[in-house]
Amino acid sequence: MASSVESNIQGNEQKYKTIFNSDVIGIMITDLNDRITDANPFFLKMLGYTRKDLETGSLTRLGLTAPEDVEKTRKIIQRLIEKKRVGPYEKQFLHKNGNRIDVLVSATVHQDGSIIAIIINISEFKENVEAKTRQMKFLSDISLTLAESFDLGQILKNFTQRSASFLADICSISLLDNEGLEIGKTEISSRSEKDRSIVDLWKQRRIFADMSNGPGQVMRTGQSRVLKNKYIDPITASEVAFVPIQLPHQESIGFATFLVKSEANSNYSPFDLSLAEEICRRLAVAIENSRLYFKAQESSQAKSDFLANISHEIRTPLGAILGFAELLLEDGSVEKDRKKTAEIILRNGQHLLGIVNEVLDISKIESDKVQIEILRFQLQN
Repeated sequence: MASSVESNIQGNEQKYKTIFNSDVIGIMITDLNDRITDANPFFLKMLGYTRKDLETGSLTRLGLTAPEDVEKTRKIIQRLIEKKRVGPYEKQFLHKNGNRIDVLVSATVHQDGSIIAIIINISEFKENVEAKTRQMKFLSDISLTLAESFDLGQILKNFTQRSASFLADICSISLLDNEGLEIGKTEISSRSEKDRSIVDLWKQRRIFADMSNGPGQVMRTGQSRVLKNKYIDPITASEVAFVPIQLPHQESIGFATFLVKSEANSNYSPFDLSLAEEICRRLAVAIENSRLYFKAQESSQAKSDFLANISHEIRTPLGAILGFAELLLEDGSVEKDRKKTAEIILRNGQHLLGIVNEVLDISKIESDKVQIEILRFQLQN
């Protein structure tokens, strides 16, 4: 029986030891004087310290706490002593190099009076949340920008400028020509004015839709490509992403290039690429809307021109009909029954002329050629 109990105790100790030495959570043990008496490897590594640093006895909980969190930590320790356990609560520790480490802390008081704290590093999680928040704001901003105008040139300029300030050092848009053979660089923007010479050289490059790799492949497959440490005339980029511009279930009408020069700025994660693809899908919608808008404008103008032409064509013979009808009415030798016929012709002709004039007014309004006539008149009492 004793050996069974001892075996269980040893087994539990081994489990606790495994947890203590795990590379998952930080464990810190402090005495009532705030001195850190023990800590697991994960905690020490998280803050940049070694076992030798710990053994000097100079590490304290408040000493490792960010200055603005010291007072809050004191109050939590006081509550911990009263309640025997607290947490989880958020605070910042200071790394040995001075960096801030965001953590969640839970703590309990051991029977010998020492305090055992469990620490979870949430810095990476918070950075990811903040990054995604910034990306979602960018997505919202660029969507609003794309909806500001139907002018294609302005749409592309707004898109490249916004993208070059957030997703890349240089952003360009390339769209297929009317024949679908050559890709023209229709717009390009850079984050810095220092890159203007690169932008000018970039505009001179010719790209064909049937190219076997790079942009041509992106156009054919509709799949994005990210290339690292690639020489792209006229610059060596640490990273460049080619993203197709296409509507759902349709062929690509072009592609966007997101070029990063500096290795330090190179951070194209899957989420970044997904964001680039999403804004290119929205750009495709904006381009399609622009083309449909101006096509509708052209159709409307053609309709107005047609109405104006046909109205003028009707007015010419109608003028002769009305004129001869009036002559018949003025001729005293015309029989009474025929004058009634002439009156009917004149009355209906005038009605038709009124309709023709209204059609002309509509065509003038649609073509912004309507003229406003200002007349004085007397209001009746």
